[in-house]
Amino acid sequence: MIQENLFDAALSRAAKEQGIATAEANKASLLAYLRPKAEELYRKLMRPISMDDVVQMMIDLGMSPHALGNSSGGFFQQKKWRWVGATKSTRIWAHNNRIGQYELK
Repeated sequence: MIQENLFDAALSRAAKEQGIATAEANKASLLAYLRPKAEELYRKLMRPISMDDVVQMMIDLGMSPHALGNSSGGFFQQKKWRWVGATKSTRIWAHNNRIGQYELK
C-alpha cells in the first residue's frame, strides 16, 4: 500500500499560490478593471471593504456577480491592501463563510 503525505504546509501554500496565479491570469483584464474601482469604493465608503462589497459593486456596474470566479481569492492580495479583520459573508452562495476585510495602506 502506497501512502501519500496528505499534510505539508509548504506544499499547501505553493498549491494555493499557483491556483491563485492561474485564476488571476485567466481574469487579468477583468481584475485590471475592477481593482481600481475597488480602491474608489473604499475611498467612497471610508471603511474596510470585503468581497461582498466588490460583488455588490460588480452588480451595480451591470456585471455578473460570478464573473471573477476563482480569481476573487486573490483580489486583495496586492501590497496596497492590508487585511484588517474578518466578517461573515452575506452572499447566499458564500454560505456565511468568514471573509477578509481590507483597507488601503
